[in-house]
Amino acid sequence: MNREVALRIALATRTLENTSIAQLLDVLSACTNGELTKKAISNIDIEEFLSTLHQKVDAHFDLDGITDAIRIFRGERDLEALPSVTALEVLPERSIKLAVASNNEDLLDGHFGSCLRFLVYQVNTDGYNLIDIRSMIPTELAEDKNAARTNLIDDCEIVYMVSVGGPAAAKVIRSGIYPIKKPLGETAPQVIEQLQGVMKKSPPPWLAKIMGDSAENRIRFERAEVEV
Repeated sequence: MNREVALRIALATRTLENTSIAQLLDVLSACTNGELTKKAISNIDIEEFLSTLHQKVDAHFDLDGITDAIRIFRGERDLEALPSVTALEVLPERSIKLAVASNNEDLLDGHFGSCLRFLVYQVNTDGYNLIDIRSMIPTELAEDKNAARTNLIDDCEIVYMVSVGGPAAAKVIRSGIYPIKKPLGETAPQVIEQLQGVMKKSPPPWLAKIMGDSAENRIRFERAEVEV
């Protein structure tokens, strides 16, 4: 075990109340067949980890503690590096809510089915706010992980991700969420600014509808697109 792995295990122990380092080492060894490497603990199966933890440690564990421990195993010690969330009392006019699949900071660098979290933004033509950060780690315990992920962002109108599989994309679309793939990845602010440019000029009918524009305006936007 190298120093980095030892540090991750020590930090994870702090998030799991009533668990000692020795107990956590025992649990991890069982889950990784004794291979306590950075790659092994980063890819640990959450369901197996929970089951083994309950078998070997006689204590209660809350979901927040489990989630933080998994984040640490995956190398996310610097959770303070995540962008700040701002609560909005009143939603801006003609605004939309979108989700960004992310693994690090404010980057759009996640795949729909495996990203660690979705950054949720409220966006209008004049600005945007990060209003929520939703961890996807709990969805890994669901029987249908893609459905669980979709349900956690079903209040959003758009979702950005690096990629998404066909079955998952179908679930997203059926939920009324418009999926947008960005295979090369960008930062969340970059894709939001690109979207704002479209919102300001002549949004396509699907986007104009989300923004709450009248049918008359949507027809006008559609005509403008054809003329261009």
